Amino acid sequence: MRLDPWDDAARIAERLALPGAKLIVMVGAAGWCEKCRQALPVFDARARLAPPNETHVWMDLEEHAGLLGAWIPETLPVELVYENGRQAKHRHWEPGSSDFASVPGIVADAPDLWRALSHRDWAEEQGS
Repeated sequence: MRLDPWDDAARIAERLALPGAKLIVMVGAAGWCEKCRQALPVFDARARLAPPNETHVWMDLEEHAGLLGAWIPETLPVELVYENGRQAKHRHWEPGSSDFASVPGIVADAPDLWRALSHRDWAEEQGS
């Protein structure tokens, strides 16, 4: 199941504290990015079938700017995969694809979303 950083902050933090936790964050812009709107059902389907140690989170560039800061990926949508508290890889999605293509390495300038989301009260801190 896909979780929302605003609505599910405590639940996300609890899941990230579990041994073997993995965080998969899809970053897009549903308001103006057609590829993002097309990718979201694929991401949701993968989230529904994911093992219990995986936490799937959607972040919109505009709606979640408090977490993403000024960072804008080179291409949208992009999926950031974190394992053991660190970004392990990223993936890109192309229309017509049933899955995301894995790209080795990390996105160097991406924000540390694991660290931000692992605090159960981060959403309250952002609202203050």
